[in-house]
Amino acid sequence: MLSKSLKLKIKIVFFIVFIFACSFVVYISPYVALSNLMKAAGDEKKEYVIAHFMDERQIKQNIIHRYNIELFGGLDTESIIPEKRAEKIAIEESIKYGVDAIIDPESISNLFFAIKNKNIHSEQKIDVFYTYDGFNTFRIFVKFENKIQEIVLDRYNLIFWKITDIIFPIDYNLFY
Repeated sequence: MLSKSLKLKIKIVFFIVFIFACSFVVYISPYVALSNLMKAAGDEKKEYVIAHFMDERQIKQNIIHRYNIELFGGLDTESIIPEKRAEKIAIEESIKYGVDAIIDPESISNLFFAIKNKNIHSEQKIDVFYTYDGFNTFRIFVKFENKIQEIVLDRYNLIFWKITDIIFPIDYNLFY
């Protein structure tokens, strides 16, 4: 029979092993999500997997907000002189329309397909690197043509992640 102190030591060891195992699972969870995204990339039958890993509304809002800040310095419509309000509203609506047209599971699938194959065209190579940006944010940096694009994944549960933002370089033309 085991003594009480030995039982306590065994429980402590199991508890420490359990904590390390849980920490490891939490740490690798964005890499698992990224692996699932890469597996589904480029396969039209698996776009539902891509849709599961993206917060489409949040991505669109972030891109529209960034373009609004870039074009208008973040000014709201009321603070612009009346002669320029209609122009601002028209530009904002065209940005919304363009973002709605290009941000969908198919385009995200194509983006990850290019990342998976490490090239867009045969002459353009892609460099990809990843990093945590805090406990709840994971960033994927995609470098091509000396420009860096970021894909931001945010933690939605302890081990589940969703794409919440795609940050294009400032001089990147979103609407070719």
